[in-house]
Amino acid sequence: EAETVVEFARLLTFECGDHLAMAEHTPELLNRFGAAIAQSAHALATRLSPRDISVASGRSLTWDLANALQARRHLGAVVRIKDRRLAELYLDRFERCQAERAKLPMQVVHGDLNDYNVLVNRKLMGGEGRGVGMYGTRGADSKGTRGAGSEAGGGFSFRKWLGNRFRPDAGSVSVTAAGLTILDFGDIVYSARVYDLAIALAYVCQNKSDGQTALSTACAVVRGYSAYANAHTSAQPSRALGRKELRLLHACVCVRLAQSVLISAHAIGEDPSNSEYIAINSASGWALMRQWSDLSPSDAESAYVTAAAEGAGQSPPFLPAHILAVLRWAQPDEPPIRRNLLFTGALVGAAAVLVLAVGVAAVRTIARHI
Repeated sequence: EAETVVEFARLLTFECGDHLAMAEHTPELLNRFGAAIAQSAHALATRLSPRDISVASGRSLTWDLANALQARRHLGAVVRIKDRRLAELYLDRFERCQAERAKLPMQVVHGDLNDYNVLVNRKLMGGEGRGVGMYGTRGADSKGTRGAGSEAGGGFSFRKWLGNRFRPDAGSVSVTAAGLTILDFGDIVYSARVYDLAIALAYVCQNKSDGQTALSTACAVVRGYSAYANAHTSAQPSRALGRKELRLLHACVCVRLAQSVLISAHAIGEDPSNSEYIAINSASGWALMRQWSDLSPSDAESAYVTAAAEGAGQSPPFLPAHILAVLRWAQPDEPPIRRNLLFTGALVGAAAVLVLAVGVAAVRTIARHI
């Protein structure tokens, strides 16, 4: 008798489109990308069976953002001392917020929303009837070649007031994800909900001309996420980003960058024959890390909070956000010049109040003797 042979086959749905990495990163496309992330997050939170959730919960993946601190062991593989210190800085910031991260909303997440795992079909972007497509086909690996993504154009104006620097011109924010397809659910895992957004930002913000343009790109995505989430406020669980998620978002974005470049540096040591390819792939990640090296956590948080509020159609929390930003200047993560300004300002203010009080007392004393 012939031996029975069991063969496995995978049936894939073909999707037309270009990788997000190759598409022009217009404000509309970035808004839709944010909406797609929000829609996929809700689908993963509500449409999986208990068994699926149990399987995802039992996985432990190197690329899970929750395990990003494991990349610290690869710091020795980074040759440039300044780069090593920068990666260590991002790892330290992520580690310091461990207690806060433990309180973040948890769910099953995609785990690898890099810009080669998202297809853009311009023909479908004009239609509103279809949301984001999600297929478990094997998309490009997050270690794949980075595209020369275009800068996010227009739609932003510089805002000179503490950290709240990015605000869109008047106009509607897209709340549809039509025309976008998410690929590759091979890294699906149970983790913090905001990690998918952070991973997406870590890749889509690369290859920009400067740190300001990169942050503008991130805000456009956050704006689209918030617009979609708040357009479906009746959904349970809530899709809207919480304040804690917005506060920790930038630390999560930066640690994904550090995680990626450190694992790549280790891979070069393990396989020197492939070093040129791996180094080119991680170059844009290092570039973004350097561009954001002077961006303070309070500035980034303030920008994300404003973008989320605008996406939800709300007025930006102008005064509270900036008071919060000033108070956080005293944190260790902030540049020393800011802490010095804060403490100097506090001392000058206290001295002014004291002088005023003495002056008022003197005037009253003189008035009583006249």
